[in-house]
Amino acid sequence: MKLSEPPFVKGGRGDLPQCLDAPKSPLERDRNPANPADAMLLKSFIHQLARLPSKIPLRAILVVPFLIQLFATVGLTGWLAFRNGQQSVDDLTTQLSNEITQRIHQRLDTYLSVPQLINQTNANDVRLGKLALQDPLGLEQHFWRQIQLFDAVSYIYFGSQDEVFFSGAERTPDGEFYVAYWDENAPNSHFSTYETDSEGNRTKLVSAVPYFNMLQRPWYKAAVEAERPAWGDIYVWAAPYANLA
Repeated sequence: MKLSEPPFVKGGRGDLPQCLDAPKSPLERDRNPANPADAMLLKSFIHQLARLPSKIPLRAILVVPFLIQLFATVGLTGWLAFRNGQQSVDDLTTQLSNEITQRIHQRLDTYLSVPQLINQTNANDVRLGKLALQDPLGLEQHFWRQIQLFDAVSYIYFGSQDEVFFSGAERTPDGEFYVAYWDENAPNSHFSTYETDSEGNRTKLVSAVPYFNMLQRPWYKAAVEAERPAWGDIYVWAAPYANLA
């Protein structure tokens, strides 16, 4: 009996029996994945590709990625510039704040040093015999000239506990210079303020505050309690014009 030979299949690499499986190409393996999950994923991907336009313009393929990169670069550059600008503004604000604070301290130090200088100068004049504390009119003349040397000063007064009188000069908001005087024997205990001439002499009575008592004034009590030069509390003095003292 004659045995039939297995049929052969013509192929590029020779004739192979049909009963033998030829090795599959990578494309065939991808088209027929062994894992069902991979097969489903592949089908989904192919379905999404099928929904895309059949023909995508070459211009879009070339331009769109470039535009995406351009927008990303511009956006990042703008954000960095904004952050740097904000930091620069914060640094400038801090510098200006520190500079203003330093100038305020300098102005305050200068302003507060003037009264101490005046007190020390007058104390030296008393020690040298240039200023007599028992001469109210002489004190008025001295303080009237002295106050014109210091633009930031509004009052220069002296109060004597021994003689119980109060005498001095002041600068008005209008730039005029007055002198004032009080003693415990004045009628109704008036504190009197006068206009002055070009030599600092009394001329016209501007105001007379009744029942004034130097011994009860805040500035006087603060100096007596401290027994040395001291700052008194701030208060409003309303004669002959409203002002802070």
